[in-house]
Amino acid sequence: MTNANEIIQQLFELQKNNTPFEAFPEHLKTLTELELEDERITTLPESIGQLQNLQILNLGWCENLKTLPESIGQLQNLQELYLNGCVNLITLPENISQLQNLQTLVLSGCVNLTTLPESISQLQNLQTLGLNGCENFEMLPESIGQLPNLQILYSGSCGNLTTLPESIRQLHALQELDLSDCGNLETLPESISQLQNLQTLGLRDCKNLETLPESIGQLSNLQELNLNGCENLTTLPESIGQLQNLQTLGLSSCGNLTTLPETICQLQSLQELNLGWCENLKIPPESICHLQNLQTLYLNGCENLETLPESIGQLSNLRELNLNGCENLTTRIQLTSANLRKNIDITRFCRSLQMFDLTKNLRIGRV
Repeated sequence: MTNANEIIQQLFELQKNNTPFEAFPEHLKTLTELELEDERITTLPESIGQLQNLQILNLGWCENLKTLPESIGQLQNLQELYLNGCVNLITLPENISQLQNLQTLVLSGCVNLTTLPESISQLQNLQTLGLNGCENFEMLPESIGQLPNLQILYSGSCGNLTTLPESIRQLHALQELDLSDCGNLETLPESISQLQNLQTLGLRDCKNLETLPESIGQLSNLQELNLNGCENLTTLPESIGQLQNLQTLGLSSCGNLTTLPETICQLQSLQELNLGWCENLKIPPESICHLQNLQTLYLNGCENLETLPESIGQLSNLRELNLNGCENLTTRIQLTSANLRKNIDITRFCRSLQMFDLTKNLRIGRV
């Protein structure tokens, strides 16, 4: 197989000789996938735009690549473009908008990229946009809302990103939005509620995020909400109870979270609730016992947790209850026989915790 360097050299030679596409070697004329992961590549020949059948172009980890040739817009059949790890890439050419069949654009780890061209809105078939780890990325263009088929937007670890454009509400096809580790993100726009197909919202380690918009309850198809590590999050909006399809709620290491809204009982699809290492959480609401589909409850590391609702043991689908390190917990957990048959795993090191089998009125033991 011809390696990447040989292909680059061939393309430069063809460009030098002004060779028309019809006279290209057959293996270049029929090429559908080109992988050029090589840190030695500093530039690409303009003739790359003549590869009319190219569908996948992988330039990942071409660390010395600073720009793309203008001819890149001529790749009319290109469906996937990978530029992840191109740490010296500063900008994208405006004519990238001509890639009308592009479905996947990955720019993860392009640490010197600060923005996207407004013309990106013309990528009408784009489904996945990866911007994870673009540390100097400052803002998403307003025109991003004009991507009607965008389903996945990864913008995690964009440390300079402080907010989202209002146009985000127009991404009606969006199913997954990841903003994890955006340390300067302070808030989400109320208009996020209009993302009616959103299934996954990742906000892990957004350490400056203090609250969520009340409108978040309108995300009727949301299945996973990850707020783990949001150290400054102090409360959840009452509207959280409206998320009828929510299955996973992650709140671990939210050190300033002291309580949960009573409306949490309305999350009838919830299967996993992670409250581990919420050090200031003292008493979860009684309504938590109404989460009849809850299978996993993490409360490990909640060292100020003093009590649990006594009826928590009656959660008939609960399979794992992690109370490791809850040294101040003194609650009696009353287990039904159904719970026992499901072998709930209650982690140890809760010195004062007692369990009882209600069916026999016997104390099972101290954990």
